[in-house]
Formats: sequence, C-alpha cells, structure tokens
Amino acid sequence: MLDNKKTNNSTCDVIIIGGGYGGIATGIYLQQCGYSTRILESSALPGGVSTVWRRGDYIFDGATNWVAGSSLSSYLHNMMSEVIDFEKLTFLYPEEFMRIYDGDTHFTVYTDTEKLREEMLRIAPEDRTVIDLFIKGIEDRKKVSIPFAKPMQLASPLEKIKILAEYAPFFFNFLKWKGTSIEAFVKQFKSKKMQRLFLRMYPHHDFFSMFAVISTLAWHSLSAAGYPYGGSEKLLAVMLEKYESLGGEISYKTPVAEVLIEKNRARGVKTAAGTEYQANTVIAACDGKHTLEDLLQGKYRNPFLEKKINRGVQKYPGLFQLSLGLKNKLDVPFHKYNVELTSPIAVTDKEECRDMMIRVCQEESGLSPAGTTTLIIHQRISDVNYWIQLRKENREKYRAEKQRVARELKREVEHFFGELSIACEDTASPATYKRYTNAYNASYQGWAPTPKQIGKEVPMTFRGLKNFYLAGQWVFPAGGITGVIRVARHVTQIICHRDRKNFPHS
Repeated sequence: MLDNKKTNNSTCDVIIIGGGYGGIATGIYLQQCGYSTRILESSALPGGVSTVWRRGDYIFDGATNWVAGSSLSSYLHNMMSEVIDFEKLTFLYPEEFMRIYDGDTHFTVYTDTEKLREEMLRIAPEDRTVIDLFIKGIEDRKKVSIPFAKPMQLASPLEKIKILAEYAPFFFNFLKWKGTSIEAFVKQFKSKKMQRLFLRMYPHHDFFSMFAVISTLAWHSLSAAGYPYGGSEKLLAVMLEKYESLGGEISYKTPVAEVLIEKNRARGVKTAAGTEYQANTVIAACDGKHTLEDLLQGKYRNPFLEKKINRGVQKYPGLFQLSLGLKNKLDVPFHKYNVELTSPIAVTDKEECRDMMIRVCQEESGLSPAGTTTLIIHQRISDVNYWIQLRKENREKYRAEKQRVARELKREVEHFFGELSIACEDTASPATYKRYTNAYNASYQGWAPTPKQIGKEVPMTFRGLKNFYLAGQWVFPAGGITGVIRVARHVTQIICHRDRKNFPHS
C-alpha cells in the first residue's frame, strides 16, 4: 500500500485511467450520457501509444497512418462522428497505399482496386486467378461494415438473430477470410516475386489474418481511411476540445498506482503521489497487463485476458523509430515506402532487419514546414526486452546502440533518396515506447489480428468486481482508432444499461 494519503476533494461519476484515443473517446461518450468524468494520464501529453514528438517546427508522428471511417463513404463514419468533429479536420487520401521496392522491382499498392489488379498482373500474370480472388475479397468487403450499434452482451436473443441477419454479408466475408494468414495466402501465388512483395505490404506481420488486409484496403479504396492534416496531434486536439466542451476534465502527469475497492466495488483510484480520487465507476483505458497485476494487484480475475498474457498470444511488435526533419522538400509522393536494405541491420543481439518502412510527410501533411519534409523510418522489433533491459542495465551502451542503428538507417535512407539535408532528428527504441506508454511488451497496437484472435474481444469486466471496466486497445484485437472508439461506445452502453440511463446514439 502507498503512504502519504492525500484526498482530492473533487469527485466525479467516472474516473478513466489513460488519456489515449480510447480514454478520450470513452470520456466523450460518458459526458454525452450525463456522467461527470475525469481522465488521469501518466504522461505530460495525451495520446498514449499515439505519442508525438515535436522538434522545432517539425512534428514526428509515428502513430496515426489513417483513420478508418474518415468520410461518409464508410458506415463507420456514423460511429466516428459521435466523438470526432470531422468538420474541424482535413483529410488526405493518397492514391497509393504504399510502394514496395525489392531490388530492381517495385510494386505500387494502389488504393483503386482496378489499378491494384493491373499492377499485380504486371508483376505476376501467371497468378490471375489468385489476384482476382484477392481483389474480389476487397470489393466484397467494401459493401459491408463491422456491426457496432450494440454490444452483444446487451442484445436479447431476438436482437442477436436480427443482427446476424442484417449483417449476414459481413459475417460471410469475415468467415471466408479470417482463418487465412498472410503467410498462408501468399503460398497460393506461383510467382516467387509476388510472394515476396505481398509479404512486404505488411512487413513482419505475416501472422496477420487476411481479413485485416482486405479490410484496410477496402477502407482506402472507398476513400474512407484518410490521413488527418496535422496527424495524431491535431486529431487528439479535436477530440480533447470536444471532451472538455462537454465538461470533462483531464489531469496530466498523474500516474495511477491502484484502484480503490470497498466490498468488491471500485470507488476510485490512488495515484503514485498518494492522492485519492473518488468515483462511482473506474475505467482502465490503459495497458491490460498493468491493469491486472498492478492496478488490481492480482486480486480480481479476467480469465480471457489472463490466458492471452500467460500463453503469449501474438501482439503487435515493438518499434524502433528514426525521425528526420529535412530542410528541403523531397520530390516524391506523400505516404509510405517499404525499401529493401543494401545490407541487413542488427536491431537486437539476435535480430536483423532486411527492409525498412519509410513514411514521407511534406508540408501538405501538416507535419513539416513549407518547403521541407519529415521522414519517419520504422523497424519492427520482436525482442523488445533487449532494448528495455539494455537501457536499464547499461545506459551508455544503450545510447551507443541507438546511435548505431540510427546511423545505419540514415545510410540506407540516403542510398534510396540521395544525400539528405537534415535539420533535426530523433530516435526512439522500444524502451522509449515502454517508458512513455507502459504498454505491455512495448506493443504499439495491442493484440495482433491473427486468424485465431481476430474478432475475439476481451471481456470488459472482472470476476467479483463491480463498477470497474477495461477499455482501450487490449479489448479489441487489432486495436486502432476505430477499434478503441467502438470499445468506448460499448463500455458506455454497458454502464448506461447498468444505471438504467438512456444512450443518446441510435
């Protein structure tokens, strides 16, 4: 137990632990339903895993790549509009999802499905049948939407039947594609070149379900997955403005140490500084493992969450991020590139990378001053503990290793784009992400959407504990902005149902 007990006189209906997209969205929904809320965020800024670094006039945003449901062309827009004032945002819709370079071959992943089909046939004309199957999967996915109106646990038997009937096309599409991993799907291509290029569409994520792939490309094809001008920083600012305009409050640099419980009922929280905040309900929109082991001190169970943790269920990997602010504007299209390295780069003592992901952001992205460019270079890291332990045990070697990887990445970027005129730079390792977000395994998006896990949500409640709920990316495999907003909507509906209050959105 913590000493130095301090009482905070301001009480509210609901305390929300975590000021990322999920926590803010949950706060907005609850305020709309008449609850008073306070968000407690451990960092000095909102965002959680959507951490943004500012270096002078440059913004280094390694988080938000697109926002599914950003336009009226997607049914998800109805839900997203409940917590995001889209009229205050401008979105970019690139014609290319990404470009992949492999030796003397390049593969442009167009957002237009007919262009994508022609591009794939250019590379692998012998694989027309598989290519047509893939394109049809995207086209079919464009016609259906993920059901979000009501959590299934609140639906009556008759309502469940109606949901199944109404969304039958979605469930058919889901069942057709969910059980196939990217790794298994590429084996259907006769072309070895197409196999390599397709795997690098989602590099180091070959364990993903193909349903995640066709869903992403369907949103882009519909022009419903835009990049917000100003990136995560602008999107978070718009959501925070909405939250605070509804009367919600947020406290920064306020890490929560434990949930206060009386007679198996959450009644508030205690911070690391010893301050107590009283509330009738507590929601953990933060890391799932931290919630189980620290906030609840292992006293209450969530078997589904525990099973995922104890069995080492696949998560999104960690990231090594090199961010560069250039003095000039690169004459290349905005968005993403996957580039083969001239030589492998050791990213841990046992792990090498042979390609890199580069996001190019010119002034039209809102991340870079006029006439300049911001580059975000990512390397996926499986063994995140290497970096976490290295920082803990040998800070000097840790800094030297960060500099080495950054130096080798810069060499590769210059080999691809030519000599760079760098105004500023920043380097973040998995240990940096862990330190800023406390995310389990430094994972940037929670549980991976594998064939076995996609669609299997973690229950939001814990056995024997009342008035406490889990929200955020550890509930919904694949996470993402849309995923955590869907979770926020559902947890609010569950609380309204508990309290016999009206949920204002149909």
